[in-house]
Amino acid sequence: MRFTKKLLAIALCIALLSVGAVPALADGDVPRPVNPTRSTVYINNELTAFEAYNIDGSNYFKLRDLAYVLNGTEKQFEIGYDNGTKAITLASGKAYTAVGGEMEQGDGMPKTAMPTVSRVFLDGEELELTAYIISGNNFLQLRELMRALNVGLAWDGLTSTIGVDTTQPYREPGNDGETARTVRYPQRGILYGYGDDAMAELQYSARYMFEQAAFPNIVRENETAVINWLATSNVAEMKALIVEIWGLAATMTILEDAEFHGEDVDLDNSGAIQAFVNGRRAAFGLGDEHIAGVTIEKIGNDKTVAIIELQDMGWSLVSSYIGIAYNQDMGLVCFTLERSFYSADDDDTIYMFCFVDVDSRGSIYPISNDRGSFISAIQNTTWQIDE
Repeated sequence: MRFTKKLLAIALCIALLSVGAVPALADGDVPRPVNPTRSTVYINNELTAFEAYNIDGSNYFKLRDLAYVLNGTEKQFEIGYDNGTKAITLASGKAYTAVGGEMEQGDGMPKTAMPTVSRVFLDGEELELTAYIISGNNFLQLRELMRALNVGLAWDGLTSTIGVDTTQPYREPGNDGETARTVRYPQRGILYGYGDDAMAELQYSARYMFEQAAFPNIVRENETAVINWLATSNVAEMKALIVEIWGLAATMTILEDAEFHGEDVDLDNSGAIQAFVNGRRAAFGLGDEHIAGVTIEKIGNDKTVAIIELQDMGWSLVSSYIGIAYNQDMGLVCFTLERSFYSADDDDTIYMFCFVDVDSRGSIYPISNDRGSFISAIQNTTWQIDE
């Protein structure tokens, strides 16, 4: 396989993404631009939407939002503020008093973060926490605060999912940033259509890794070739790359799952690994049937886009279509049509036209879940797609 070594190196980097701690800020640090976090968050197994930001690989949450969602649990805490000393005070075990504005969602746009000058005390003891002021609110590093409150915190790098569990004590992550407890809750609405949750979890992990991490990274790595395939309508080469990216995402998911469950896989024996992975892909429904079709089409005024049709799983944050186009100003532009996690049930299903990139992704607007609507959305996007 032509891309295997490069793909594996990239995928290993993707799989080892962490929400670990960052160094404390030094005096004199200046304001900095920050981007909204892309991670999905569960609080005691409930999917919860936050305004949160990723800074140097760590996730920062609004302090009052965390106090609000933990209120009524065994880890609730009250917040106070001393104007004279500019100190934030936290009182563990006390009910939180809402002040208004808690859990308001951001606009999904980058912001400017200023290192906070406020000191933070928990039950009278000063904490060493990394914190920023963003849009007038205090945002603290989630891991540092959960450690101080002794709240269970888990991270699933494959699906970029954060889990907060107030019934569990805090545990430090391993060297790769993973906690011992995986964070997947198919019964809570993320997964649809399968009675076997374990199989669905593996399929979801592989699809999410493919669509949100492996795909944009590897397409960028092969940008020159992809642009040429678009210009020459080379469907065969385009499809070969897409299928190989999917195969790598499935492989990494299978190996991660085997490691998690303590299975003995000889990673020094490539033949044994391939046989093991091939067997698992067939048994767990991770074959190439997930790539339902690849075409390259002219749309509008001779604009060219590659349309990847995926097996429609009916799952939140998993796509039914992916599009790749070339923009002279922005380079390759990738879009998805995916089910929103705001869809409560089958009677209230929302599908979103989204953009996806190596460092950012986000929804643009709702559309119908069909090929024609997706192509029309790409054609009409304000990101002018020019060859």
